[in-house]
Amino acid sequence: MKICDFGLSIKSEQLENEKEIQLPTKWLAPEAIKLRQFTTKSDVWAFGVLLFEIFTDGNEPYPGQSNAEVREKLTDGSLFRMEIPLDIPPGIAELIKKCWLEEPKQRPTFREIYRTLTKISFL
Repeated sequence: MKICDFGLSIKSEQLENEKEIQLPTKWLAPEAIKLRQFTTKSDVWAFGVLLFEIFTDGNEPYPGQSNAEVREKLTDGSLFRMEIPLDIPPGIAELIKKCWLEEPKQRPTFREIYRTLTKISFL
């Protein structure tokens, strides 16, 4: 299982992408897709996708959907999200949902994510 992708790693709060760079669409936040803006809050979204992968035994996000389909669904205003399987622990499922909030400012910080994870009994 791939745990991280350093293809977009930078030491900065925000990055605006050049159009010719290939992007990992299924891990991108809606604002990253629409505005090509990458922030720590878009990283939080991607972390939510990573949690989904970990707790589904490495399933690819948005199974059976192309990058173009995912891009369209995440940016059409419908607030589309992947279905979170019922066997994912409730605390993790709730954290994933918070990571995938539409408004970036409403997503947790990584410090809040860390605190949440340390409170969950299986860690």
